[in-house]
Amino acid sequence: MPTLVSSGVQLSSIGTEVVVVQHTAANNYVFIVNATVLANADAAEFTVRLAVNSSPVAGLAYIGTYRHIQPVPTKLSIPVPLTAGQLLQCGIKQTEGTARSFPWELKSL
Repeated sequence: MPTLVSSGVQLSSIGTEVVVVQHTAANNYVFIVNATVLANADAAEFTVRLAVNSSPVAGLAYIGTYRHIQPVPTKLSIPVPLTAGQLLQCGIKQTEGTARSFPWELKSL
């Protein structure tokens, strides 16, 4: 059964990715963002980054890019497996429009 690991609401900063959560415990994770707040002329990216082999830099593992009003507003990343020693980072970046507040969750599977 999925377990809530972390959650919050992030006010976006146009053009800047904000890392909303970092996690290191081994498990499988899904990053969930509610995009109900997107309006016409808005665009946003939701990302999952993963650092492997003790690398200090987390590389892009998943990106979802969305524009305008979303008919299906709940956005889920692909499941991301994390092993001991890896770093998971989830981010929100609004690229266009009026700054919005996005509710988000990180769940373990």
